[in-house]
Amino acid sequence: MASRRNAVPPKGPRDISSGGVESRAGRPRTLRPRRPHWCSGSSGIGSFLIRYWKVTGDPESFSLAVKAATAVHRVRWQLGSVPCHGLPGEGRFPLDMADFTADDRYHRWARDLARCLEARAVTRSGGLLVPDPVNARVNAPVTAR
Repeated sequence: MASRRNAVPPKGPRDISSGGVESRAGRPRTLRPRRPHWCSGSSGIGSFLIRYWKVTGDPESFSLAVKAATAVHRVRWQLGSVPCHGLPGEGRFPLDMADFTADDRYHRWARDLARCLEARAVTRSGGLLVPDPVNARVNAPVTAR
C-alpha cells in the first residue's frame, strides 16, 4: 500500500479571476502557474458560464464570466500559439462574450489577443506563420500535393 505521505493531494479551489490559479488543498502556498485556457481554466469555464447566464439570467454566473474574460485578457502576452491552450483558443472566449453581451470591449480584447499572435508570427511566402508552443521555431503549414 502506498504511503499517504507520497500521495498527491487533491487540487484546491480555482481562482477564476486570476487565470485559474490552483493550489493544493489546504496549502495556499503551493500555487501552480496560471491556467486561463479553455481546456483547463478561465476561458473554458467562462465560456460555459456566459452560456449558462444567457439561459438562466443568473447574475453570479455573469459576474464570474466577466472575471474569467478579464483573466484571459490580462495574461495574453504569456500565452502560446497552440489552439487548445494558446491565443487561438483563448481568443474565442472574448468573441463569445461580445456575442452574448453586446459589449464591444470584448471585441477589442479579442483583437488584442490576435495582435499578440501576430507579433510572434513571421512572414513566409506571403502568409503569416506562428511559432511552435515554446516559441522555438516556425513550421511551414502542411500542403496537399
